[in-house]
Amino acid sequence: MNRRKARKPGSLNAGQTASVICS
Repeated sequence: MNRRKARKPGSLNAGQTASVICS
């Protein structure tokens, strides 16, 4: 899940971050 966040920082940061925290 870290790869996605590092890959597109800013695109869906809010959604991605929430997903990572939730997961």
